[in-house]
Amino acid sequence: MAPWSVRLDAGAPAARYYRDPAGRLQRALDLDGGAAVVYALRGHPMSPSTSEAGLARTPEPPYYAVIFTSRRTAEGAEEYARTAALMEQLAEGQPGYLGLESARDEGGLGITVSYWQSEEALIAWKRVAEHRAAQVLGRERWYRDYVLRVARVERAYTMAGSAAVGLDVPSGG
Repeated sequence: MAPWSVRLDAGAPAARYYRDPAGRLQRALDLDGGAAVVYALRGHPMSPSTSEAGLARTPEPPYYAVIFTSRRTAEGAEEYARTAALMEQLAEGQPGYLGLESARDEGGLGITVSYWQSEEALIAWKRVAEHRAAQVLGRERWYRDYVLRVARVERAYTMAGSAAVGLDVPSGG
């Protein structure tokens, strides 16, 4: 796979990311006129974290949900999209990351929910340097407002699981 890059800050070097043959997310950071440092992010093999329907695959509870509700500005849509994709890739490489679900309407209201194995894992994600840089850009450029909520998930139901135990709601009735 060809590498891709993103520049989070006009004064910072572009970071390049790619997946190695084992499926691990790799980062190459161009330093000092082209010398590169390459390392595996957390050394964890990648596995798909979402189903075909775009729903996060999560284990049996308990686990944590970080619910980020935001209202976007009209500024920098392409830069925002690139940075959001990078943040998703970086989160996938974090220990304890379970998955992500995200939606945004035409008016700029969006909800992104990321799922984490433990509170320690989501706190560690908050401290990742690239994530912190993206947060600064979000506050300065991309968000008119936002609310972040953290919740412990105690129960989770799926459509298929509910139907299998007779808890589905009959249609039309």
